[in-house]
Amino acid sequence: MPGIYNPFDVADVNRYEPVRDYDIVIMLAVLHKLKRPSDACMRFANAAREMVVIRLPPKTAPVIIDERSDWQPFDMDFAMKCAGFYRFLTTKGHLGEWCGYYSREMS
Repeated sequence: MPGIYNPFDVADVNRYEPVRDYDIVIMLAVLHKLKRPSDACMRFANAAREMVVIRLPPKTAPVIIDERSDWQPFDMDFAMKCAGFYRFLTTKGHLGEWCGYYSREMS
């Protein structure tokens, strides 16, 4: 139907490349399920103009290391730094999850 705006994209997060920019990108409980979480983290962070929120299981966060990533450590703080962000706040989610809030570095 012409004129209807669809604000959602449906895609495989392992390969998806954002096609537009967003003020805020929110990655809740998704990165730790991927084979290469740092790659996805940087792709999505690059689409954020101002802020990124990441929620992960608390055991090793902000590093992801589990069987889905072949027990290789993936440091989300490092990935975010490479994408031009710094973590300005860390909190716990309602189930005890690790939540990191990142802001774009000012140049």
